[in-house]
Amino acid sequence: MGGKNINMFLMDGTPIGRIKCTIANWTGVAYKIPRTELERCKNRDDLKQSGVYFLFGSSDDNAYCNKNFLWRVI
Repeated sequence: MGGKNINMFLMDGTPIGRIKCTIANWTGVAYKIPRTELERCKNRDDLKQSGVYFLFGSSDDNAYCNKNFLWRVI
């Protein structure tokens, strides 16, 4: 298997913010969204589609910990 190109768009201009990921020759899109930014994303049409969601973190009490973020793959 050959190599793949991964494009990571820093939606907020920072790697600890929201990130949109695409892979060349694949129709899916992956998003990394920190819990603290979920409210800002609720009106985005591209996130209202069906998809697979992964919520990482140890508890809701650690909402500001960098390891707590949402990955969405559509």
